[in-house]
Amino acid sequence: MIRNAVRTQGKEAEEMEKGIAEFEKESQLSVENDILPALRGEVNMALYKLDGQKDPGVVISLDDSNSGTATSTMQKLISKVNSGAYDKQGDTPRLTETQIGSYKVFTPNDSEKIAIAIGDNQVIFVSDISLIQKMQTGEKLTSDKAFARMQRESETRMSLTIDLEKVIDIINAEGKTQDVDLRQLITQPELTASWSVVNDTARFQMVLPIDIPDLIRTIGKQMR
Repeated sequence: MIRNAVRTQGKEAEEMEKGIAEFEKESQLSVENDILPALRGEVNMALYKLDGQKDPGVVISLDDSNSGTATSTMQKLISKVNSGAYDKQGDTPRLTETQIGSYKVFTPNDSEKIAIAIGDNQVIFVSDISLIQKMQTGEKLTSDKAFARMQRESETRMSLTIDLEKVIDIINAEGKTQDVDLRQLITQPELTASWSVVNDTARFQMVLPIDIPDLIRTIGKQMR
């Protein structure tokens, strides 16, 4: 698929081909058959407070939805690592396996904190192995005391306002819209967005203050 997509791009296609071939040789994995199918699932990222630490812990998960192969590809990669497939002179990476709850957890031999957890249909990367233990206790963001306090104090957790008139002034200063009066296309001077959480349900709302009929007419004039 990737090769077909870049085949018509001349020298760039050749460079892409070389890059893919080199990656596949080094990793002993196929981009088409291993990497791309592993990325079909849903990706989620979260930050968690770690006890006694200033920096938050990072969790990134990738599941097997949409016929994805994240778990099987990761198990294949780990097997290759532990078989010595990636050993180089003076560098012999290995991953130690432990069981934490329902997850098989793998930690590299050069780190006591970073870990990879594999569940029935999910791969999770964590910056601190204690986050896997937290997950097994059933802790949720919405049960956190700080989160609950914020929820009581304000329904809106995040708000964003953009001054569109100033944005238009910047665009006009670039001289790229000489034939279009962008101010006529907006119905109010600000773009606003907000995020709120009520009863464990998150809601994101954004208002785009654009006069759709005027926008369509303007596009039509430009096309003519």
